[in-house]
Amino acid sequence: MPAPRRATVAPAVLHALGQALARAYWYKDDLRRYLTHCLGNPALVGSLNWSARKWEIAGELVDRLKAREDLYQEDLIRLVDETCRMNDFSHLRRLEDGREKAEAAAEAVDALRRVAAEGLELREELERAQRLRREKADRREAAMSLQGRIEELRGRYLQLFAMPPQARGFELEDLLSELFDIFDLDPKRSFRLTGEQVDGAFAFQGIDYLLECKWHDSLIGPSHLRDFAGKVRGKLENTLGLFLSVSGFTADAPGAIAGPGSVVILMDGEDLMAVLDARVGLDQFLLRKRRHAAQTGNVYLRARDIFSRG
Repeated sequence: MPAPRRATVAPAVLHALGQALARAYWYKDDLRRYLTHCLGNPALVGSLNWSARKWEIAGELVDRLKAREDLYQEDLIRLVDETCRMNDFSHLRRLEDGREKAEAAAEAVDALRRVAAEGLELREELERAQRLRREKADRREAAMSLQGRIEELRGRYLQLFAMPPQARGFELEDLLSELFDIFDLDPKRSFRLTGEQVDGAFAFQGIDYLLECKWHDSLIGPSHLRDFAGKVRGKLENTLGLFLSVSGFTADAPGAIAGPGSVVILMDGEDLMAVLDARVGLDQFLLRKRRHAAQTGNVYLRARDIFSRG
C-alpha cells in the first residue's frame, strides 16, 4: 500500500510569504540574516541573486523551496511559521516614512497568517517534522553512545588476557556488570548466601537469572554445571541461570544439564566476543539462547551457530 501523500503548502501561502518577506526587512543584509537563521542552510541562502531587488529575492527563494518541496518542506514550513510570529517592526519605524513601512509589513504578515491558517495546519506539520527529527537524532546519539561504551568494554576485555587469573576474574565481573547494565538487564554484583557464592544476577523479560562466570585455563566440565544448576533450582520457580566459561566447556558438559527441566543456559568466550564486537546484542542473544533451549533442549547455542545459519 503506497505511503500517504504529505500535504503541500498552498499557492496562496507561498505568495503571501513572498510579500511578507519583502516587506518585513528594508535592507537586504537584514533579510539575508533572517533567512539564514530560519532555514539553517547558508548555501541555499547564499546562492540567491542578492544583487536583485528584495521582491525578486523573496520570490526566487519561495520558488526554489516549492520546486523541491520533497526536500525543503520542513524548511518552508518553518519559514512560514517564523514569519507568522513576527510582531515587532520597530526596525522599520526608524527609517524615513517608517510608520508606513512598519504598517505595510504588519499587514503583509497578517495576510500571511490568515491564508496560512486556512491553507495548511503549519504549526502541527512543523512540530511533527521537528519531533521526527529529534527522535531520529536521539536514536542516532543513543546508538553512538552504546557503540562507544561497548567498544570501551571490548578493549578492557582484551587487556584481561595479560592479567593473572585471580585479578582477571574480579575484572571480568566488573566488565560483565557494566555490559549487562548497557543492555538494561538490571545487574547485581556477586553476593554470598548461606553455604554458596553467586557471581551475580540480572533480570531479563520478567525472568531472574543467576550468573556464574569462570575463566579457567581448562574447559569447564559437567560437575561445575551440575553444581550451578543445583543453586538455581534452589531458588524461586521461574529462576534461570547463565553460566559463562571464557575457556569453553568439555564435550560432555552441556548434556549433563540439558533436557526436561533445564534451568541453565551456557555462554563461552567466543559468544562474549561476538557481543563485544557488536555482531549481536546481548539481550537478543540471550533471547535466542533461551528459546533454542526451550525448543530443542540444547542449552549451548553458540554465536557461530547463529551466524552460520544466517
